[in-house]
Amino acid sequence: MASFLLLTAPALAQQSPSQVPAEPEPPIRGFSLTVSPFHLGLPVVELTGEYKLSDKLGLAVVAGAGAIKVMGAVTESRASVIEGGTSLRYYLLGNFRHGMQIGAELLYIYASASDGSVSASANGAAVGPFLGYKFTSAAGFTFDSQLGVAKIGIAARSSAGNKSAASEWAPLLNINVGWSF
Repeated sequence: MASFLLLTAPALAQQSPSQVPAEPEPPIRGFSLTVSPFHLGLPVVELTGEYKLSDKLGLAVVAGAGAIKVMGAVTESRASVIEGGTSLRYYLLGNFRHGMQIGAELLYIYASASDGSVSASANGAAVGPFLGYKFTSAAGFTFDSQLGVAKIGIAARSSAGNKSAASEWAPLLNINVGWSF
């Protein structure tokens, strides 16, 4: 046995790094579910579910709900918020597991509030392109972010008969964490 080890040890020591088998890459999972930690501070829960259409293409659906504080002239009230949207993501570099994305997002938001004497509501939409990056660990932890610009249009009305509308360009920023399955 000792002579076998002496004969094979030099042969093993001479193996080049290219002969050492590479560790296989983790599988590309088919679905990612993430939450926006920044929205939780409002508090609004915003979830994004991204479905893998192919290794290089994903379709995401965004849904959110919650209530935010609104400061009135005299009192503070809460506004109910509901949002929904979608984005299409192409992985320019990398793939659905991790890589640089290019895509576009469409998001709709509705908010309503009442302080007892006056009620108001607003709805709006945002649409725009983005660049992003997604990373999924071997265990499934996922970090997903996008940065771009969006054209935002908002219309508001109150029970007192006041109406207003606005449209402008604004930054598009998403930072989400979650899990891929």
